Amino acid sequence: MLCGLALGRVSDHCIVASIHLLEGKPTNNVLRGKLIVIATRYLEILATDLNCPEASLELPHPALINYFKRLGYEKEVKKGSRVVRLKKHIGAQFVGVQNGGQS
Repeated sequence: MLCGLALGRVSDHCIVASIHLLEGKPTNNVLRGKLIVIATRYLEILATDLNCPEASLELPHPALINYFKRLGYEKEVKKGSRVVRLKKHIGAQFVGVQNGGQS
């Protein structure tokens, strides 16, 4: 059963890993309330594994911006007054994830 779908990409030269679309099944979703955390955590682990210094969420829904900021996506990129991207610096938070969990 498909509960959610995330589409993203890693930039050339692995500068940023990003999610461009994140959708959840509107009804009977066993991951309701967890999909964003699962998708962003996966993005951060992917970025770490590929040595990307940043993870980003493209065109975040305005109602979710404060929630994303609580998850660490604090740097806003705006076009006019609209937030078009939220960025998170990927640092040493996932030390040990690389190399299959071998520190």
